[in-house]
Parts: sequence; structure tokens; C-alpha cells
Amino acid sequence: MLSVLRQTMCIIATASVDFAVDKMIQDVLKTQFPNTTILCIAHRVATLVWMDSIVVMEDGKIVEQGSPKDLLIQTGTEGVSKANDGKSKYRALMRETGDEFLKEMVQVAQNARR
Repeated sequence: MLSVLRQTMCIIATASVDFAVDKMIQDVLKTQFPNTTILCIAHRVATLVWMDSIVVMEDGKIVEQGSPKDLLIQTGTEGVSKANDGKSKYRALMRETGDEFLKEMVQVAQNARR
């Protein structure tokens, strides 16, 4: 019970900050709260790439969940993926930013310490 009390849940909403501030927040979370449960509501898909697990929602429903690494290495589509068609919505959203950015984020996800 005591170990559970020592863990803190943070709710992070970074939609209204610029990329530099978002990166600073992520760096602080990674370095200063290593054993903390973090609930992060993100509008930028890259914000989640270092998390242990993510849940992708659409229209109030869960469309996929898993580690960013697992979701990013699935074959993506240009459009919206359905929950059970074997294609990652998270990857498709990341790919909208560009193929080079997607490749970079796949590397970040593969190298993230969990």
C-alpha cells in the first residue's frame, strides 16, 4: 500500500504550449518522475512516444492500445484505421507529419527506456 501511495498520477495537457515548452515538460517528466504513473492527454502524437503504453481514442471509443513501439511498427494507412484491421491509427497519425518524422519517432520508441 505504501508503494502505491508514493506513486503519483499526473494529468498532463500540453495542447496550448509550443513545441519547445512541450519538450521541456516531457524531459522533466522523464528525468524527475521515473517511477510515477502518468496520465497524459495529448494532441501531439509525438508527446506519447516515450510512454510505456498508450490508448488511442476516436469518437469517445478506444480504437487501439499498446506500446508506442508496437503501434508504430505496424503497417500504417493513409486514412483512418479500424480497430481490428491490423493497422495502427497511431502510426497513421504520426505519418501525417511526414515519413522522415515517422522514422525518427520509430527510433525514439525503440530506444525508450521502460
